[in-house]
Amino acid sequence: MKLIVEYDQNQNSLPSGFVNAINYVVNYYDTVFTANVTVTIDVGYGEIDGQRLESDALGESEQINVNPVSYSAVRNALIAENAPGSSTLPAQPPPGNPGVLYMASSEEKALGLIGNNNNIDGYAGFDSTPGTFSYAINSAPPGNQYYFVGVVEHEFSEIMGRTSYLNYTGTYSLMDLFRYSGPNSRQFTTGAASYFSINNGATNLDNWNNFRTGNNGDLG
Repeated sequence: MKLIVEYDQNQNSLPSGFVNAINYVVNYYDTVFTANVTVTIDVGYGEIDGQRLESDALGESEQINVNPVSYSAVRNALIAENAPGSSTLPAQPPPGNPGVLYMASSEEKALGLIGNNNNIDGYAGFDSTPGTFSYAINSAPPGNQYYFVGVVEHEFSEIMGRTSYLNYTGTYSLMDLFRYSGPNSRQFTTGAASYFSINNGATNLDNWNNFRTGNNGDLG
């Protein structure tokens, strides 16, 4: 993958270590994700796409170019890639799904559903309050700071597709196809139990956030 970052601010005006930490994430993701596609992210300091961040946000992200896609085309592309869990996807959309499957442009490019391009795939913004972050790489931050690299990885991976759409009526994401409430029981709601599985729910790989137990953050 070729991950491109465009900055809203002059890089020389950003805190020491800010750009180096982002470059670290870019290089890491370029190595881990091997699809021959370009993903472009616009980064703001203290803002996202020109808008102020929410008051309690360490970072925010926004996918753009999110489009409805064919379930069968997505399933076939995943199977062709031998993607983990793709063999569990039924030929027809699973029973109980909430409506239309949507996908961000970064994922569409990765699966060959649209052509590769250099268009912006999403926006990310990070808190500018002095002292909030430690920009050191692979080093535990002091107790009064947050690890900036981890926040960047979180926001960038959401733009790349790690996002649930179940909190929007009538929509779901590719990731939501691997959300289970129990064995052989996909969950297309925002409630509990909610866990990630690639073998039809037999193995709980980790729990998702869900609104029923008070996890009001990102469902993904």
